[in-house]
Amino acid sequence: MKLKMNYHKIKSVCYRLFVISQYLFFKIIGLSPWSIDASEILTGNQRIETHNFRYYFSYIGMCYNIIFIVVTSSLNIYCFNYIKSMKILDQIFGIFQNTFACLSSFCIIFIVLIITARHKLIMNFINIHLRNVDKNLNTCADYEIKYECINDVIFASNFIVTSTIAIVRQFFSKSKLIVFISLPNFLTTWPLIHYTIFINIIKLRFKSINSMLLKLGTTESKILRSRELILHDLDSIKRAYAELCKGCDEIVTFYEVPTLIVILIFSTKTIRSLYYMVIQLISAPKIDSLTYLTGLSLLYPIYIFIYFTSSVTKVVKEVSKYNKETVRIINLLRDRFDMDEEIFKKLVKFSSYLPYLTVEFTCCGIIPLDRTLLMIASSTIASYLVISVQFYISLSAN
Repeated sequence: MKLKMNYHKIKSVCYRLFVISQYLFFKIIGLSPWSIDASEILTGNQRIETHNFRYYFSYIGMCYNIIFIVVTSSLNIYCFNYIKSMKILDQIFGIFQNTFACLSSFCIIFIVLIITARHKLIMNFINIHLRNVDKNLNTCADYEIKYECINDVIFASNFIVTSTIAIVRQFFSKSKLIVFISLPNFLTTWPLIHYTIFINIIKLRFKSINSMLLKLGTTESKILRSRELILHDLDSIKRAYAELCKGCDEIVTFYEVPTLIVILIFSTKTIRSLYYMVIQLISAPKIDSLTYLTGLSLLYPIYIFIYFTSSVTKVVKEVSKYNKETVRIINLLRDRFDMDEEIFKKLVKFSSYLPYLTVEFTCCGIIPLDRTLLMIASSTIASYLVISVQFYISLSAN
């Protein structure tokens, strides 16, 4: 028994340290407001998904982000000059290298700059919308939320993979400054990871709302025959759903430009890597180890995009499921409470309110961020790759 208590105590301490490390890391790379009150999570050992903390504006954090932008800009300039001085395989590949270096330089600078300027949006989402959602849902009798460790896994896996890539590059590179040179590439994935974490937090709330609605029309509900509690829960669910939709709009607005920049960076990087591999297969008599490493390095960003678009698709499906279940529950509750017109009118009014509460995850209102993004990105990459390879073949023939 004592051994079991010690195990849970050690596990609790380890999780708190992991929570602190996540907060510190996102602060250090400029993606999170510098001032956070997370005492409820750290003292109560609650999960990150509960988000029982507040974000605050901080002048120190603002100054830190400005210093971070200046330092990163200096490293990016050095990275650009370093790549420019390298002996490149051919002229087209040199253009790809320089283009990618230039884009990655602007990527980190603009992402941190935009996020710093728009911190009010993320603070509104956490401090207002998400807290109001949880406040309303906690008053419902059937409310329960099943936390997943997926956000912890995403953070840990991305940190391990990006760190491993940086270490491998340091090991095989002749330059001792390769870690600093590859810093923009290291940081490019994190805005998308940060966005995915918030999407998963939103998805958990939608799943909980759907779970409550499913119970309302069945014998599983704790308020099976209580007219007053059903009316109360319907009001709470409606308010929570409205707040969650508003919060989604805040998150989409906050991340729309950084997401567009990350998509451009990964598309350029994928075209560059695929072009290098194809040229090696065409021209080189023997495939070297660098070609295999280039192919392996493509797998991780592809995995990130697949998981990101899948998370967005699941949120949209939860909203669609919510709308369908509401119609079914109206019929079930009408049969159960034949004489109670108040519940029926409230449900009808509730269902008529739903079409105006929609969730759309887009990039600057142009590119949908569900699985359609994968189709658009893959077709665009394939088109540019074919054009580049054909251009290389025509130059080689001449």
